[in-house]
Amino acid sequence: MSPAPRASIVIADGHPAFREGLRRLLESIAAFSVVGTAHDGSQAVAMVATHQPRVLMLDLHIRRCPGLDVLRAVEHHPQLCTVVLSSAVSTVEGLAALKLGARALILKDAGLDVLHRAVKAVLTDRYWIGRRSVRDRTAALREFGAFGAGSPPPFGVTSRELAVLSGVVAGLSNSEIARGLAVSAGTVKHRVTSLLTKTGAETRAELAVFAVHRGVVAADAPVPRIRAG
Repeated sequence: MSPAPRASIVIADGHPAFREGLRRLLESIAAFSVVGTAHDGSQAVAMVATHQPRVLMLDLHIRRCPGLDVLRAVEHHPQLCTVVLSSAVSTVEGLAALKLGARALILKDAGLDVLHRAVKAVLTDRYWIGRRSVRDRTAALREFGAFGAGSPPPFGVTSRELAVLSGVVAGLSNSEIARGLAVSAGTVKHRVTSLLTKTGAETRAELAVFAVHRGVVAADAPVPRIRAG
């Protein structure tokens, strides 16, 4: 028996680190295939037209052509299921996105398991709000009223962990971060483990995505300086 076809996905997000991290996370799932990534809304619309994906992962606040405008532009693609991602979703924006055809609303700090289940839900004609699958748009609108923007749990990062986190976002190894901070690799490993526990992230890639899109670390923040020798 031949394997089931992989669901094609386009990722549209203006932040390179998040876009790449999300691509890697989704491609780690055998059922998914990322066929394109877009850095702004206009490019997202063009990629949907070119690739005809089953799923569009869309940053609600993407530049040039905002998320709500992208939804309007792609509504004539009946095969498309749009998953809206945002660091925070206002009630007005969330309701508008659902009414314009979005099938899911997810906060950007969601883990891989939530993303996986959300995509599976929308591919089976269901909706997904926050961390729950719902059966139809009416239920999704009602669920979003309860979900709202939702305040994420406190991150609680320490100043020492922040320095390590900057290195993780920059793609440095534990040894490289340790050299830059003049601490042991074991100390860096311990702080990374603590950060994973605090954020609920399962991998360094998820941790980097969480940090950037919760505003804990800027993508262009200075990284630990690598010391000579």
